[in-house]
Amino acid sequence: MTLEDFIQESERRLKEGNLHFSHYKDHASQLVLRTLDLNPTQFFLKKNDKLNSSELEKLNHVLQRRLSGEPLQYILGFEYFYESKFEVGPGCLIPRKETEQLVDEVLAHQPPQNLKVAELGAGSGNIGISVLLKRPKIHWHAFEINPKSAQYAKKNIRDLLPGENNYFLHGEDFFSGIKRFSPFDLLVSNPPYISSREFEELPLEVRQEPDLALKAGEEGLDVIRKLIGSLSEVLKPGGLFLCEIASSQGELLKSELGKSGKKFEVLRDLAGLPRILKLDF
Repeated sequence: MTLEDFIQESERRLKEGNLHFSHYKDHASQLVLRTLDLNPTQFFLKKNDKLNSSELEKLNHVLQRRLSGEPLQYILGFEYFYESKFEVGPGCLIPRKETEQLVDEVLAHQPPQNLKVAELGAGSGNIGISVLLKRPKIHWHAFEINPKSAQYAKKNIRDLLPGENNYFLHGEDFFSGIKRFSPFDLLVSNPPYISSREFEELPLEVRQEPDLALKAGEEGLDVIRKLIGSLSEVLKPGGLFLCEIASSQGELLKSELGKSGKKFEVLRDLAGLPRILKLDF
């Protein structure tokens, strides 16, 4: 069996397995490339080569676990985000491409250096680490109460940042612990924003990620509203709040914030969907 044959076979089995992917062939290709650590050029050159028994055994093992609904990132133990490779596993939110827009917004903030930033929900540390790799003088205070996520964040901080760095990870509740470190120039978060109803409709593989990082009440806005309510205790005058939101929440947040008189905008992603709430304090 060649690499190309295995991708075709994987595509067929993923479809039969009733896993919800928009592009089964793309997912099958990613499974092969990541499992065998191949880049697209290497794959193109090897796609008609026969797989040896070790490669085939490894690929079948990963495919079988995928068919059970286990996220590919948990199986392989990593995910790429921005310009780095982050270690992830069960109990840790998987970094996603759309969250890279948050990193871009922080990096675009002026003045660019010596900022003091707070983050609710470090996850794997992907947002703060990506920022500090570009702007090492920024002081980043991340709060993560999930011990499994914090474990991955600590590992990624050690592996990706220099020994002397400005990433400060706090294993405590954001709302009770933030006052000791306030005020901040920026508050950044990819918070839980999935409604209770939407959570039950998510694919099995997404529901294997920690509830704490996903679910946020009936409308999915419990944590975001609480963050907005905390800004006077967190930010300096002239500070900025940047927050990822669900695309379905843009209009509701516009309506609520429009009545408050606050200066804000909802930024769209590359697909044209509402993605980032940007609120001046």
